[in-house]
Amino acid sequence: MEDETNIFVSALGDVASSPGRLIFGGWEFFLSWLSSRSWLALVACAPPLVSLIGMLGFSVAGQFTSTQTLLERYMQQVDEEVVTAPREQSADNPDEAAQQLFRTETVSPASEMMLRRILQLDISNRRATYLVAAQLAKRERVGQARMMMRSIAPKGVRGFAPAHAWLAAESLSSGQVQTNQDRKTLMHDLELASSWPDVSSLLLSVYADMLVQDKRISDAITVLEKAAKHDERLWLKLASIARAQRRNDAFEFAAAKIHENLDTGLKNNTATAADFGTLSRLALLEDDIERCIELADSGLELAPDDALLRRILSEAYRIKYLQTSDVAKREFSLELLDAALKADSSNPAVTEEVAKLMVMGAQATPELLAELENKLTRGQASALTHLLLANRHLVENEFDKAIAHLEIGLRLSPNSPITLNNLAIATARHHPKDREKLARAEQLLVRAIKIAGPEAELYDSLGEVRMTAGNHVAAIECFEAAINREPERVRTRQKLAAAYRQVGLDDMADLQERFISGEQRPPSREAAGTRTDSNTDAGDGTGAELPEGDSTDSDTP
Repeated sequence: MEDETNIFVSALGDVASSPGRLIFGGWEFFLSWLSSRSWLALVACAPPLVSLIGMLGFSVAGQFTSTQTLLERYMQQVDEEVVTAPREQSADNPDEAAQQLFRTETVSPASEMMLRRILQLDISNRRATYLVAAQLAKRERVGQARMMMRSIAPKGVRGFAPAHAWLAAESLSSGQVQTNQDRKTLMHDLELASSWPDVSSLLLSVYADMLVQDKRISDAITVLEKAAKHDERLWLKLASIARAQRRNDAFEFAAAKIHENLDTGLKNNTATAADFGTLSRLALLEDDIERCIELADSGLELAPDDALLRRILSEAYRIKYLQTSDVAKREFSLELLDAALKADSSNPAVTEEVAKLMVMGAQATPELLAELENKLTRGQASALTHLLLANRHLVENEFDKAIAHLEIGLRLSPNSPITLNNLAIATARHHPKDREKLARAEQLLVRAIKIAGPEAELYDSLGEVRMTAGNHVAAIECFEAAINREPERVRTRQKLAAAYRQVGLDDMADLQERFISGEQRPPSREAAGTRTDSNTDAGDGTGAELPEGDSTDSDTP
């Protein structure tokens, strides 16, 4: 033992006295060790060994890491990969507009797996639940998504604001609001959704509309102010509501914001047609009609076919027409009503004014007739001129003369529902046996309904044309549609009774005749579930039905 110790001490002394020998010896040992190993087996075992060591390392580290720390790390990584949809822009497609109610976020498949792991660790994590539910909804698993959203945004209590926003948007887009309780739930979701900084501006706009319906004007203005900070288009809506409710402070604030955003473009000649549309509608709200006309004309120079600008211009001329006409004296500024009709012949408010004028035209003063004939002889007759002259002939059942005027009027104003209606009626009554002409009359009315919407007078006329053509079943559908919208239409009920008898439904005809005779009172408009108001915006007129006639004379005013 003593000898071995002496040898070790001697070798250690040699190494200390000669470092080169130490390095050389170490290198020689390493080479000998390499040459004596089975490297193929070692290389094959290395990856699993490294993975095992790594997993053991993670496991050990996990034992010393709290669940809360893991959740924070996972959520941080998920949030870094979340893609939030950009704030909504204007959309002409109704489906796209419905989707803009949502402010959804997209995550990668890897992040979605991590979210599910988060829920395994903490099932009450609202952010993770919301993101997972949003992805399920995108895969059309809406029922499951709705349940998950409601779990973190319960009815009647404050929950996760983004989930309340999603639930409100889903209720609106799917048409689930059917009862008062549904509306109450929706209003609760909207109220809590409005506290979310990233809530959709369009959703806030809808919420403001509902607040106005509930007479909560101050709340509606507050909501719109928040929404308009992200969507400048909503300043005009705020101005419109404030003007209607006589909230001058809010109106002036919104008007100032609009001018602040758009006046620079006017000065620099960089304003777009949409900018002119906004400014002209604001001028209309401010009762500055001349300024409105000027701005709308400037916008139409950039976009001649812009429907909104044409409607605004038409409305401005209509208002000016009303301001300068004297009904008591039967003095009318026909050139202004001409301009309104030319700007937008489908404007229902202009149609209403034309209809009123036609009612007066049946007993027109000599001055009015002289003015119309003077325009005709000077070659200045407009669509309105021909429409009023045609009405005179329709009253006298001079259908051939009326048709001539109406055909010219239709070429001058191809989208005028009242011209389409009267031409169809005149054609059907003048040519009751001509199948081709009856087919054209039906097409004219279908086109008028497409332009003006489901107006009772148009359905009445379409029913008469189809009755004349012998299509009694289709005529019944039209007459019923007209009555559903206006239950008080006596002449339509008479036509409906006649149609019922043509198909052998005498009991139904008797029922209509009892309504007419007063034995049974027709249901009120509200009871029939019809719409009595108009969904118009600033610058749009109210909806108007064409006046009803009778079965012997024209169904025109």
